[in-house]
Amino acid sequence: MIQLKLFLPIALLILGVACKSSQKERENENIPVGKLKLMQRVDTTYMTIDLAKAISCDYGEVVDSVRYVQLGDEQGVMGVPKRVIGYNNKFYIQEEKFDRVFILDESGKCINKITNKGRGPKEYLSISNIDINKVTDELVIVDGLSNRLFLYDLAGNFKKVQKIAGQTDMSLWLKDSTYIHLMAAFQNGHTSELKGYGLLVTKGSELFSKGYRYLPVQKGYCGNDDIFSVDNGVCYRPLFSDSVYRIFSDTTYGLEFHVKMGNSVWEKYQKSSKFVDLSSGDRGNKLFPWIFETKTHILGYCDYEKKDGYMTVYIHDKNNNRTYLTYKPRYQAMKTLDQFWGYDMFGTYEEWFITVTGYSEFDSANILERVNNGSLTINNPELEKIIKNITVDSNPVLVLTKYKINYGI
Repeated sequence: MIQLKLFLPIALLILGVACKSSQKERENENIPVGKLKLMQRVDTTYMTIDLAKAISCDYGEVVDSVRYVQLGDEQGVMGVPKRVIGYNNKFYIQEEKFDRVFILDESGKCINKITNKGRGPKEYLSISNIDINKVTDELVIVDGLSNRLFLYDLAGNFKKVQKIAGQTDMSLWLKDSTYIHLMAAFQNGHTSELKGYGLLVTKGSELFSKGYRYLPVQKGYCGNDDIFSVDNGVCYRPLFSDSVYRIFSDTTYGLEFHVKMGNSVWEKYQKSSKFVDLSSGDRGNKLFPWIFETKTHILGYCDYEKKDGYMTVYIHDKNNNRTYLTYKPRYQAMKTLDQFWGYDMFGTYEEWFITVTGYSEFDSANILERVNNGSLTINNPELEKIIKNITVDSNPVLVLTKYKINYGI
């Protein structure tokens, strides 16, 4: 009897280990490439953003208007945002490390929160990114660890899970059931045909095509390239590249715009056939992957003419083909404050660019102390109300900025 009692737990343990091992092997199987198509580049008209001819100015000079949205705590305290999507009068905010998504209305009231982290059938392991399917009006949560898409309605109610072929750092909806997936150079599903390719395209659970090849060939993990959504599709920019490509269809892409800059790291290495480490602190000028676009403007970051240790923000007015290299305001030197713009961009909403700010940003700019001791005057009633009521426990504030179309003309 004692032997039987010992045997049963051991047998169950062995069976459990075998099942986990089998599952792990299935997860690490080669990707079934089959007749995988290569995306073809097509000739397109494109714009050139020439930073050598850009107009240097203070950031505030090109700002047309600003809105502030204090995020409510109806669903609890929010951590640091990682991604913000504005769509259909709502904001969808992905947190940095807590794997939650907050859904808020235009006034900032939190109407729902998605916290389905776990190992159950409707649960994700982690959130790589979020997106919106604008045909089905579905919120898409991308789980890069389990290679699955979790689909919700726009109110945050769970609908279904969709398996995707291959590992992904980020996935964006392209059209219908087609998604673009960003992969690091070494994430090829143990399939030699995928080695060195930055993009995969899937239809439903079917692997359909492979996309733009990493150039120059990268040494080690350099997952700093980017895909981003625009009004009529998805754009892709390889690591430190001077060019942004538009994904036109399942199988075609073309050059969208080119950023011309002197002493470019990309220009130095793009014809190299050897492995190079683009993250090794090269002294050349770099374009950083974060690029945001509305119908009227393009905004990106670079270290071209870097000032005061900050990345330079370049803003391109598409209507007038004018580019501005902007410098961050010195809030510490101001005696009156009309606007506070925040720092890094997180997303777009219609014609607005979205930054996120909060107590720590106001405090680090020495605004709160100076307002309290009377050395700094706030002339904007909306901003004054936020600064007066914000505390260390307050949720973040969205700063929506619209840029001038005809500045300097």
